[in-house]
Amino acid sequence: MLLALLVAGPYFGAGAYFVRPSESVADRSAALSLELGYQWKHALASLTALGTIGTGNMNTTLVAVKGAWIITDTPVAPFIGIGVGVFAQSLHCDPVRGCDGFSKSAAGSVAEAGVLLFRHAIASVQLIGPFERVQPAIFPAVEATPIPLLLIGFRVLG
Repeated sequence: MLLALLVAGPYFGAGAYFVRPSESVADRSAALSLELGYQWKHALASLTALGTIGTGNMNTTLVAVKGAWIITDTPVAPFIGIGVGVFAQSLHCDPVRGCDGFSKSAAGSVAEAGVLLFRHAIASVQLIGPFERVQPAIFPAVEATPIPLLLIGFRVLG
């Protein structure tokens, strides 16, 4: 185990994403992330903090531990990964839009697929969301737990 950590390459990463919510009452937005991790020949492991930015009606934060399998050892290497963490979200909405705002936290998951570019950058698609979703009876258009998000983005690793 100690030998595996010694041959790993630690990295710090920062990323930017386009965010698309799965529910139509939430606005599209952007997100930024910071990441601290290790990179092996065929694996990545990281601690990631992500937050949405912008003027949309939804704010999201995620802190997650993620792991990924790097499928090939080539300059442009595809990978797939999963993770778990804490997912918090606030939706600011009014009944005219057909929803009621909420602010919730939940255990969440991350699924990711992408390409590792020359071991120094990542282009990926991620799906993040809560483990369990509960729908309120009064406003069925919006979930009472955080809304799953699709993230399309790019991170730089250093």
